[in-house]
Amino acid sequence: MQEAQALWRSLSWDGAVPPFSPQAALAELGRRFGTIASLGNTDDIPNLLLGHTVVDETRDVEQYGKKASLRFVQLDGMVSSGYTAWLTHDAKGTGGWSGKEGEIIQIRPMYADAGVRWWRGIADPEMRAEAEREIAAESARDLQRARATEVTHLPGLRLRLQQQAVMQVCDRLASAGLVGDALRDAVITTLTRDKFDSSIWAHEGRHAIDKTIFGIHDNTELEFRAKLSEIAFARSPRLMGSILDPVGGTSAHGRANERVLTGVVAWMRTHASEISGLDAKQPFLPQLDKLTDDQIRAAFRSLDPLAHGVRD
Repeated sequence: MQEAQALWRSLSWDGAVPPFSPQAALAELGRRFGTIASLGNTDDIPNLLLGHTVVDETRDVEQYGKKASLRFVQLDGMVSSGYTAWLTHDAKGTGGWSGKEGEIIQIRPMYADAGVRWWRGIADPEMRAEAEREIAAESARDLQRARATEVTHLPGLRLRLQQQAVMQVCDRLASAGLVGDALRDAVITTLTRDKFDSSIWAHEGRHAIDKTIFGIHDNTELEFRAKLSEIAFARSPRLMGSILDPVGGTSAHGRANERVLTGVVAWMRTHASEISGLDAKQPFLPQLDKLTDDQIRAAFRSLDPLAHGVRD
């Protein structure tokens, strides 16, 4: 507040300096410099999020014949990304927040290198070998986890699905003739686009539809429906890490994920004869990666009341 008031007095004004308030300061800094800030608590820790607008885009999102507008703002040049990001050197932290009138504000540095990491996970021999060891170890543990609790967080499943998604994109682009740096750049660009479109325009767009058209404001219900759209409309539905963790607990995301995965397991049981390689004697959720992309989308779509023209 002291710094903001000092800055307020130092700005050039037409006439007298207007009265200071935090709201007026944020509005003026946004108008002059593209600055956006949020001050509040995250996990009971005071956090300052402050950066500068690099993308400001509004789109009409349409799903199942319903339309709503979504404004997306992306920040970079971060002055502060919050305590957790500082503590972990941006390995973890706040990825964004919902602004006024339903706009979505994303902190770009928390997402910018995902495509590069995914590419290196298959292209770098040492990283690929380490990933394979981790996948094998966690997949073995997944069976024990699923036998104890049918629907739970399965790290091995998450890693396998992620690797499969990257390999699918890589193989498709390689078959089109791309090699070397051109292949690398195309894989990174495609994966980044696919994840952005599903997690922002499909997921957050569904929030806009449910809030503005149906007046839904329960966070768990909103997250449940948005996660269904995120995968149903995804070009790379296997990039579903945020739906596989957390599972259960008290948060809206955890409860929504548990509900989604419980429904997906029920769909798998109903369609077991159609899933290639499925072992009906083993827990179903660890075998989610045996579904084709179209089957994954169908399983998620089957749980959505909007997909069937019915609102609960």
